[in-house]
Amino acid sequence: MAEIKRQPFQTIHTDLEELDRKIREHRLKIARRVGIVVGAVLLFLLLFYVINQLRTYDGHKVKSSYERQDTAATTFMTFQGGILKYSNDGAFYTDISNDLIWNQAYEMENPMVDLSKKYIAIGDKGGNRAYILDKEGLCGKIETTKPIVRIKVANQGTLAILMEDEGVGYIKICDNSGKDLAEGEFHAQNSGYPLDIALSEDGEKLAVSILDIKSGVVKTVISFYNFGSAGQKKIDNVVATYEYDDIVIPQIEYINNDKMIAVSDKNIMFFEGTKKPQEKKKIKFDSRLRTFFFNDKYIGMIFDNENSGGNKKNDVYCLKTYDNRGGLIKEKTFSRTYRKAEFLDNNEICLINNNECTIFTLRGVEKYHEALDKNVYKILPGNIFGSYIFILEGETAEMKLK
Repeated sequence: MAEIKRQPFQTIHTDLEELDRKIREHRLKIARRVGIVVGAVLLFLLLFYVINQLRTYDGHKVKSSYERQDTAATTFMTFQGGILKYSNDGAFYTDISNDLIWNQAYEMENPMVDLSKKYIAIGDKGGNRAYILDKEGLCGKIETTKPIVRIKVANQGTLAILMEDEGVGYIKICDNSGKDLAEGEFHAQNSGYPLDIALSEDGEKLAVSILDIKSGVVKTVISFYNFGSAGQKKIDNVVATYEYDDIVIPQIEYINNDKMIAVSDKNIMFFEGTKKPQEKKKIKFDSRLRTFFFNDKYIGMIFDNENSGGNKKNDVYCLKTYDNRGGLIKEKTFSRTYRKAEFLDNNEICLINNNECTIFTLRGVEKYHEALDKNVYKILPGNIFGSYIFILEGETAEMKLK
């Protein structure tokens, strides 16, 4: 058998510095390519945002529509991607195509609604009945012994009810099944008369605005209660109290879990804090406040346009938008007539006046205005750029602005 000749092993010398250099160059090349792609995407998104902020429309094209049958007293709200419709004799929750998800029958003289991210609270203002519902339907029903004034619902379903009877204020706290958790009384001759309540997202923090005139002068007291660990060792769970002379504060709102705002006819105050809320900012009004609206990120206020000048002196109103810490984003004067103003789900500002609709961007550009053939009740942003869902009189229509 032939002998196999074996070659001896050879040692190969590698230049490690050269190898490191090539690896670095390769990584830099990849990083440059990734940077170019990311930069192009960011530039595209920026251009898309700028175009969306500056482009204007004065017409529409109907892509699809669905007929509805509602009473003239029906009010519309959006909830978890669907539509909540309510009136004196019941509430209906439907999808965008008007397909029924659930309905809740009741009889109320003056129904009022508060929404959180997961729950709906419906109460009879001046009556004695309230309901807690979610996207599946009824969770709990509450019967009160005193007439209801306000209701507020938290994200986990905690319900706060402000009641009043013969000058005495009462507050009841319930869980999402209607079970009582806490209650208290406010006697006008002792502590004052409660004007409004605000409930945090987690249901642990409650604020009460109280009108105090027992000393002969008008004063508003805002008290903060904490039903979590921060308030356990405090008297009546009160963690902070603020007094304001010569001012009435009829509206207070938690805009997220640790930020609350208080609105009067003279100013708006911003409070912040998870344990002991503190006043962080106060904005004084220099003209009459007509409309106040908000979401968890922004605050909108419309004033009489008393101080404008130049070529805007004929504008009737002044719209001011702020972030949730009170920073001014934009001031915009306009003359469009409106009866309702609100933030859309995409943070645009919508004004509705019967069959007329106006949409402003957050930066104050009038993006869209049109007088339609039917009254407008509600508008929702669509899933495609430039498309919206219009809740009209007897019809729900998906429209593409043009």
